[in-house]
Amino acid sequence: MEQLTQMEFLKINELLGAEELSIKKYQAYSNEVKDDELQPYIQESINLHQQNLSNLLELVRKNNGKDETQI
Repeated sequence: MEQLTQMEFLKINELLGAEELSIKKYQAYSNEVKDDELQPYIQESINLHQQNLSNLLELVRKNNGKDETQI
């Protein structure tokens, strides 16, 4: 596969940061919310953002030919 351009890499880096922040926020919400009916929705959101983060990291790995665990 071809390597990412610098602009693409910067955009993906921004997305990685946004996904990490979303995960942290939903984890904080999960700790604060006392309504048991909301917990599954919060956990679903955490899982979604974790999957997005994994997908973005995999994209970087495939297109740069190296294992990027920290961007």
